[in-house]
Amino acid sequence: MVNSFQQMKKKAAGIKRETSIIIEKQRSDGLMQPYRIIDNPIKLSPKEFDRIVAVFAMGPTWQFKGWRISEPVELFQRVLGIHLQFDDELTPTNITQWNVRILKLSKTKRHLDASLVLDFWRSLEDHIQKIKAKHATTKKISHSSSVQKHHRSHHQSIASAEKKKRAHQRTHHPSSSAKAAVHRASNGAPTENR
Repeated sequence: MVNSFQQMKKKAAGIKRETSIIIEKQRSDGLMQPYRIIDNPIKLSPKEFDRIVAVFAMGPTWQFKGWRISEPVELFQRVLGIHLQFDDELTPTNITQWNVRILKLSKTKRHLDASLVLDFWRSLEDHIQKIKAKHATTKKISHSSSVQKHHRSHHQSIASAEKKKRAHQRTHHPSSSAKAAVHRASNGAPTENR
């Protein structure tokens, strides 16, 4: 109630609600990692949408209406799904059917909130590492296949150039063709095929 009253006061004063914020979190390797927290991903470009690493799922499928990937099963194969609820509440049926991690808050043991927050950040960091490993493997496979294609096309180009050179020599330099025939003689003595 207080929060909605404050929002109404801000709205009356002409202050717009923030649609995104940036927070920085120290990773386990000591580096600082910025995260952009957004309220509505509908206006994101495809490139920005592909950078989403986690989604807090409420339960109803309408939450994903208009998203680039609006099917929750597909979405939660790509991003970390998180559902936050109190420990005395029933988990929505949809949440149990999706690849979503359920974090339960205690109403009476609020001192456990800190460990829940740590659990969230660990899960997120693990998920990002899996994405990076998968991306590196895909990139490596893609690179090696493009290298193979390059080698194949390079060898085909060389073979094609050699064929053209031989054809050119046969048609424009008959003596070269005769010399080639001489080198192919099997009895060791140079002979000419004319």
